[in-house]
Amino acid sequence: MKVKQIFLKHTIFFNLFTLIFVTAFCQCNFAPKNHFQGKDFTNDPNIPQPTGFVNDFENIYSKSEEITLDSVIKDYNKRADIQIALATFDSGMVKKDSFQSYTLKVAQQWRVGEKEKDNGLFIGICKGYRIMYIQNGIGTAKILSDAATKSIIDTAFIPEFKKNNVYAGTLKGMEALMITLSAKKH
Repeated sequence: MKVKQIFLKHTIFFNLFTLIFVTAFCQCNFAPKNHFQGKDFTNDPNIPQPTGFVNDFENIYSKSEEITLDSVIKDYNKRADIQIALATFDSGMVKKDSFQSYTLKVAQQWRVGEKEKDNGLFIGICKGYRIMYIQNGIGTAKILSDAATKSIIDTAFIPEFKKNNVYAGTLKGMEALMITLSAKKH
């Protein structure tokens, strides 16, 4: 996790013009049996309820972009042994210095991943702070290291963000995560 923090402070704070993630697809709330990193997090009223796999609380995507991103994640979640969720957060929802812990709380409360497998991956973005954080479940972290996560952020997400093309960066980043997870899983 330290590698991700250093990367975020170094690269995203200085190099990211726009950030990603999110929005709503149909109503695909996560099943109550699911947990993130093996912990059942009690409901926190400061954490919004998910409306799908993509939750755009910052309104950075068009409706069609949200639907596309949500469909990509939904399709991947059906065929893979990893459950991915994505959310963008307005700077009024969370303080910059607590963004990392906030994304962990969201992942836990939304119960991303299956408890027995700890197979969740949660992507949180706050464009207002120019910060992004990827939370891996314990099982997911075994196949997607901090270094691999940093590399994907550097090579797939950030180049498009620098061009102010948030949707394209999000889509490229998601695809890179999915390809890496699938390749390492087999």
